[in-house]
Amino acid sequence: DRIKQYAMSYTQSLPNFMCVEVMRRYVDPNAGDHYRSIGNVLAKVSYNEGRENYNVYSVNGHYEETTMEHAGQTGGAISNGEFGSMMGEIFEPGSEAEFGWDHWATLRGRRMAVFNYFIDSGHSHYSITYSSGPGDEQRIYTAYKGLVYADADTGEVDRIKFIAIDIPRSFPVSAASEILDYDQVTISGQPYICPLMAQLYMTAGREKSKNVIEFRNYRKFDTGSIIKYGASDVPPPLPPSQTEEQPATGAPAATAAPDRTQSSQPAAAASNGGANPWWAMPGAPPPPPPPKKPPQ
Repeated sequence: DRIKQYAMSYTQSLPNFMCVEVMRRYVDPNAGDHYRSIGNVLAKVSYNEGRENYNVYSVNGHYEETTMEHAGQTGGAISNGEFGSMMGEIFEPGSEAEFGWDHWATLRGRRMAVFNYFIDSGHSHYSITYSSGPGDEQRIYTAYKGLVYADADTGEVDRIKFIAIDIPRSFPVSAASEILDYDQVTISGQPYICPLMAQLYMTAGREKSKNVIEFRNYRKFDTGSIIKYGASDVPPPLPPSQTEEQPATGAPAATAAPDRTQSSQPAAAASNGGANPWWAMPGAPPPPPPPKKPPQ
């Protein structure tokens, strides 16, 4: 309930802001995990009165004002909706999401309560679009499941994991998943929780795509704001310590369940009429004790 309250009011707590989206794009044409870079896309992202707006200004180091859809026509994958859309749709009543306890974890030095969720295709707002050229666009809405990492005391959501399931065999995209991390940023001297990084994975035929998306240089948005960015000013990647999950210190073995976002659970699905793909999990155990401080 605490997490839901936070998620449903999240976008209302955000100020009007601007930031830079850095999208590092990779593909593997042979269905393996040997990705090669196909370049970077830089975009100005504005969030104004609850609405997201993306304006690409650099493609592969060259200044180019275009849309995110046009920038993605060279292959690979693109995504949008990271600024609250994904979080809100998981918890809104119309999604009729099913939630269950999963495990305790540590993320960016903070203890997280992790819950799994499942939304069927009839209540999903998540769409996948595939296009092999102009006028050849296909779109579906798919069921999905995932994990929500949140502060047990405040309900603050710091990570969302998502994986599309039950994609029709006739659709060109056979797999899609995303990990979205939030962290504290400062805008006009005030702290806010905003998207930090997203990792998108998609498979279409034998081609696998990976996007690593970072959100940088947050600042207040004002009507008429003009901010100049360099077309080749690509910041270095975030260190792994910013996004790697760590086990919860002192967690009992029975409560430290492995992350099952990327795996299917056919036995559980069969016992549940093929609906919720998650195992039946008990209620949340008490959190593990904090690490003991060494004697002074």
